Formats: sequence, C-alpha cells, structure tokens
Amino acid sequence: MITIVKGLFSRIPDTTIHITLALVWICLAIPTVLFWSESILWILMISIYANVGAHISAWEGAKNDDKIDEILERLKRLESLGK
Repeated sequence: MITIVKGLFSRIPDTTIHITLALVWICLAIPTVLFWSESILWILMISIYANVGAHISAWEGAKNDDKIDEILERLKRLESLGK
C-alpha cells in the first residue's frame, strides 16, 4: 500500500505534499467545528488518519536513522584508513 502511494507522489517534492495536506486539514477545521463536532464517524476518520500518519512518520524516521548509522560507520572506516 505504501509503495503504491509513494509511486503516485514520487514526482512531487515531499514539502509540497506536506504543506498541501496541512492546508487541507486547516480548511477542514472550520466545518468540523461548525457542523461535524458531534459526528462519531468524522472523529473516527480523523483519529485513524492521525494514527496512520504518525506511524508512517515514525517509519520514515527509523529508515533515516539506519542510513545515518551506515554513513557514520563509513566515515569511521575512512578516518581509520587516513591514520
């Protein structure tokens, strides 16, 4: 599923996607307060969205941590060769 989503958005910079989604949620805040504040379905949907978004963000962060560890290991090897 994530691969499909990434494939659809692969040509759009990450910052553009994030700012666009933030603006969409800001625009949805007004009707939420006015009309949907008592809608259980709406609260359920935004809760699921928040949880999925948090897990995807954590997964992306973990991937980057692995890359950083790999880069630091390479730098240590290069430094040891230079001594």
